Amino acid sequence: MIDILIVANSAVDKGLLQGALGKNKKFRVVQSLNNDLNELKALKLSAPDVILFFQQSRQKCNMDGVRFLRKKFQTPIIVCTEDQKKLSQIENTVVFPKIELRLGHPEFEFWLNELTTLIEKVANHKTPGQLLNSLALKPNKTDSVGKSKQNKRVEIIAIGASTGGPQTLDKFLSFLPKHLNVPIVIVQHMPANFLSVLIGWLQNDCPLPIKVAKNGEKPQPGVVYFAPDNYHLTISREKVFKLVNEPPMHNVKPSASFLFKSVAEVYGNRAMGILLTGMGKDGAKELALIKEKGGITFAQNKETSIIFGMPKEAIRLNGATYIMSPEEIAQKMREFF
Repeated sequence: MIDILIVANSAVDKGLLQGALGKNKKFRVVQSLNNDLNELKALKLSAPDVILFFQQSRQKCNMDGVRFLRKKFQTPIIVCTEDQKKLSQIENTVVFPKIELRLGHPEFEFWLNELTTLIEKVANHKTPGQLLNSLALKPNKTDSVGKSKQNKRVEIIAIGASTGGPQTLDKFLSFLPKHLNVPIVIVQHMPANFLSVLIGWLQNDCPLPIKVAKNGEKPQPGVVYFAPDNYHLTISREKVFKLVNEPPMHNVKPSASFLFKSVAEVYGNRAMGILLTGMGKDGAKELALIKEKGGITFAQNKETSIIFGMPKEAIRLNGATYIMSPEEIAQKMREFF
């Protein structure tokens, strides 16, 4: 059983979070409090397994409350907020996308699934501080297998992510150089209409502009593109985006497999493929194809993956030139560019 302390100023938010998390038999919400320092100081509670802060829209995060609970408990803290600037300074703390809570809406169901998966990961990890530090992109020892045969000129970076992707992409993108001279194209599994929320959240930390890919558009260097809702995203022989309205692949649409396959065929040894945390096999076979064509490939390692499904399958297929944490992938990219 994972004991959770909820901190939120809105009674509606507290009630909705408590009800939603309480349906999970692995969770027990031990208390719900306002994000008020005096109320937090009066808290009489043994250390919970996870502390969940939920910040209302357009309000800056109450840093005093976060700092107080950090001193009081060694517990991992997950903060759902639009204001991320100072939280990276607090150890054992991870920021998670903030949405307006709407029970029964696909956005909420997707967000809740991502949140509960993260809660389980940080609560059950034997050394949660190390896990959260890795999510926070603090340098650690490189864990790589294999080396690129040559420092090729990369023309495109293709990324696939699923469960655990939002927070992983946030930290990964924030670590990229400001003057990256290649386009980045991302497939993130999510429900329709959540993409704008995700892009707005990621743009807070990403030094590069982020946009949704459009049919017929040519990928521009230094721009991050996301596959749009309800279409598979591919690259044509003319090196422009082509949206494909085919059935889901691996039960998802968009699928990283569509993107990776087209990238391998069009760019060959000038492609870079990255497969991050996620459930299932989407993109694994096609990441191996990028490597087979001479491209550079990365799979997120088990230690930092929220769900080690997609990268594990790519590794099994010998599709990864490197097996690394997200921050190590970003650091290795700096060497190439």
